[in-house]
Amino acid sequence: MPDYTPYLRKRVGRVALVPYAPPGSPELFGMLDKHLEEGVTCYLLSNHGSIAAGPSLSSVFYDVEELEESARIACFLPLLAPVRHSKPIQ
Repeated sequence: MPDYTPYLRKRVGRVALVPYAPPGSPELFGMLDKHLEEGVTCYLLSNHGSIAAGPSLSSVFYDVEELEESARIACFLPLLAPVRHSKPIQ
């Protein structure tokens, strides 16, 4: 996940991406287990959503809130980029 603002890295740290597997399947749990990393507390499950862990429910809530806001920015920012023209507009 690109960190277009400093808040994602500051609040959450690194976010790991887990490849797609069918919902609730042993493959999905295997993929998650395979991608567990030391120090990573937030994971994006491709085509599913996020999983987060932390010392308290409120901490996890704010981490997921920041993750979702960063994902929203990452989705919409390319749509808001200025159009580049090969010659100046008159």
